[in-house]
Amino acid sequence: MLGYKDIDFDRNPEFSKRYLLKGPDETAIRKLFTPDILHYFEKRTGTINIETDKNTIIVYTSGRRVNPKDLRAFITSASEAVNIFKKATNEF
Repeated sequence: MLGYKDIDFDRNPEFSKRYLLKGPDETAIRKLFTPDILHYFEKRTGTINIETDKNTIIVYTSGRRVNPKDLRAFITSASEAVNIFKKATNEF
């Protein structure tokens, strides 16, 4: 979280308001966050955290455990998020 500035998207102020997006290569991050990805996250409800490092994506909730009765919904939500990134990276 330290060392990089928040990357905002002027055309997507709701995304920029709701999400903290940081990384060492701002140009690559902007290229990855296509309009489809930005729209997907803008319409989401609830909170998830996503971190990446090369070919690894981690999806988690911050500061709380997922209730066992909500686990299936969390896995579905996490899978959707991962798949939208996979689709975007396959289009490069």
